[in-house]
Amino acid sequence: MKSFFSLIKNGRRAFGLAVEFAPGLTLALFLITIISHLVPLLQAKILGDIVNKIVDAVGTGVSIGVVALIAAYAAIWGGSRVMNAFELYTNKLWRVRNEYGTTILFLKKRSEIDLAHYENPKFQDLLQRVSNRDIWPMIEMTDVQFNIFANIAVIAASSIIASLIDWRLYLLVIAAAIPSFFVQFKYGHKVWSIWAEHSERKRLYASLRSHLLGRTGVTQSKLLQSGSKILEIISDLLLSFQKDIWRADRERLTWQIMASVITATGLGLAFWMIVGNATAGVITVGTMVFVINALGQLIGSLNQLMSNTANQLEKNLYVTDMFALLDTRPFVKRANEPVKLGLVQAPAIELRNVGFKYEGRDNWVLRNVNLKFSPGEKIALVGMNGAGKTTLVKLLGRIYDPTEGDILVNGINLKDVDPEEWSRYLSILLQDYRNYELKVKESIGMGRTDRLLDIEKVREASAYSGANEFIEEWENKYDQRLGKEFEGGVEPSHGQNQKITLARTIYRDGLVMILDEPTASIDALSEMKIFEQMEKAAEDRTLIVITHRFNTTKNFDRIIVLEHGEVVEDGSHKELMKLKSKYAEMFESQAKAFRHEKVSVEGTNHRG
Repeated sequence: MKSFFSLIKNGRRAFGLAVEFAPGLTLALFLITIISHLVPLLQAKILGDIVNKIVDAVGTGVSIGVVALIAAYAAIWGGSRVMNAFELYTNKLWRVRNEYGTTILFLKKRSEIDLAHYENPKFQDLLQRVSNRDIWPMIEMTDVQFNIFANIAVIAASSIIASLIDWRLYLLVIAAAIPSFFVQFKYGHKVWSIWAEHSERKRLYASLRSHLLGRTGVTQSKLLQSGSKILEIISDLLLSFQKDIWRADRERLTWQIMASVITATGLGLAFWMIVGNATAGVITVGTMVFVINALGQLIGSLNQLMSNTANQLEKNLYVTDMFALLDTRPFVKRANEPVKLGLVQAPAIELRNVGFKYEGRDNWVLRNVNLKFSPGEKIALVGMNGAGKTTLVKLLGRIYDPTEGDILVNGINLKDVDPEEWSRYLSILLQDYRNYELKVKESIGMGRTDRLLDIEKVREASAYSGANEFIEEWENKYDQRLGKEFEGGVEPSHGQNQKITLARTIYRDGLVMILDEPTASIDALSEMKIFEQMEKAAEDRTLIVITHRFNTTKNFDRIIVLEHGEVVEDGSHKELMKLKSKYAEMFESQAKAFRHEKVSVEGTNHRG
């Protein structure tokens, strides 16, 4: 019963969305579908009347009444063909409108979901299940509802006809159709369970598949000669999944055949009863023809209704996941009455006893972090991998809220601020980034979409990031299309991509600029030039940079060293070098390696 209640709830919601996306088309399709399904009953009635007229007129010739009935039958038949064509046309228009509406609805939701959710394995499983079938289960669920309404209308009309002749006919046909429903329901649920249980494997399949489809993945696979191994793993994944599906389908086929035999037997008995009534003179031959047709419509509509309902129950399992995605609540809680910051200049930021651990995990990623950032301060975050630097940046960007402690902006708790407002003041570049395959100016302009594209500011941001050097060399300059997949497009190198991404971050013009390894793919000389420009770009902005390279850290106002999630050192380059501790050790290690490399190069050149 729980499944039926869920189906009714989701069905109403899906139908409501269809009405929202295409109100006129939904109403038209609803009426046309019901009428087109009822027309065969009307045709059967006229056919029965024709038979009765002919039987009565045997030996007297064709009467004008018979001719009129035949003309009516032909007109209805022709009209039904026109209606079927119109139904098909309306359905296509309805699907196009709903495909657009549903696609935009889900893409909008995906863009609004907090980033923290994407790092949750359970949410990833939900996404995988939804992605497997995309938007189609919801559209198909609503489409099938039109047929279900029509099935109910035909069943109601046919049941009245059968009951008026002999109520036992009605019960017999109903009982004969029930087994098919249980088969459809049981195995529909079983197939979905197989999909659900394999969510993690499907994610692995999608990941491995990308190595054989995308240009980057194919290139790597060829260089590593790993294509055969990837195919082997994919083949094993698909076979294990398909074996479960085949097993379920074989079982379904066996039980469906048995159910069909029961239905056919029940229908045969019903026909025998009708013929018996006709030969006994209880009903006329024309009425017999009409009732047989009506029973055929009844059993057909019952089978369709049960098949459609079972089909809906199967789709409902997917649609439940789709609505679960739509109903995903923000990971970062919104204050009921948010405090407005109204910033016009870089704020003072304070982390007070901040600690953080990821949901479902026991280990602390950050603990006892106490920091103050003055407006316009330039800060470098350094430390070994896993020290908590990126997590700290995510807390500042409010991708997560602290597990304990508070982050204050101008003395206001960040939890009391609308996340959308806080985001407007930030320019954040994380390690995982992707460029937009648009024109260069449009790709950079995506950094601030709430304003009209300002080409002069685009050029300025490109100059700060160093991207202008290669953009000006491209054929179409700032109108150059990115992506070789597009006609006339170019494929930037990793370093060029990072400079374009950095330009987009600068163009955003945030009051607080947070950069996580912004020059990881850029050579050391270019990096120094970029950081010199970045100081100018962020002259009156707060700049927080995560870096593993120490050739630029001495130019920052402060350097904060993290280790095992705690702040272990905090000061200027000179102050930390005097401590001769963690920072000094890392700095000297890199400097030594650089000097060794420089000596080796000079020695080679001298010998040359």
